[in-house]
Amino acid sequence: FFFLMLRRPPRSTHCISSAASDVYKRQVLEYGWRYNHKYKVYGQSGCGNNWAYGYNDAGPLREEEILNKFDHLLEKIDYLGGILSIQSMAGGTGSGLGTYISEQIKELYSKKPLINIAVWPYSTGEIIVQNYNTILSLSRFIYVLLN
Repeated sequence: FFFLMLRRPPRSTHCISSAASDVYKRQVLEYGWRYNHKYKVYGQSGCGNNWAYGYNDAGPLREEEILNKFDHLLEKIDYLGGILSIQSMAGGTGSGLGTYISEQIKELYSKKPLINIAVWPYSTGEIIVQNYNTILSLSRFIYVLLN
């Protein structure tokens, strides 16, 4: 899960480019912005583009670690207006694990709005099962919304 603050890039001048990559490089150099490493959750391998592995195995395996870090982040804020989740729909980790964790967060914080931003795969991509992963994720989201 990522929490981003978007800033409008400065206007171009004759000596400074406002191309997105240049603006990003300046922001990192000027402001020193980075993701906090103590809130990262990572492993040796992903879910191998397998939605079922991400949802049924990696999700329950990593659930406690992810939710503990999520709760630790929430303790630092005064007011929680809602939760924003950004996840891939094509691969196994983003679609399977992301769907599982989104469901757990929705269950724990049922009174708060949860917005899932889905990063859709290309219609023809390099992963043959990306369409299946997308359908499985969407079916779980619809199930959670209706129940």
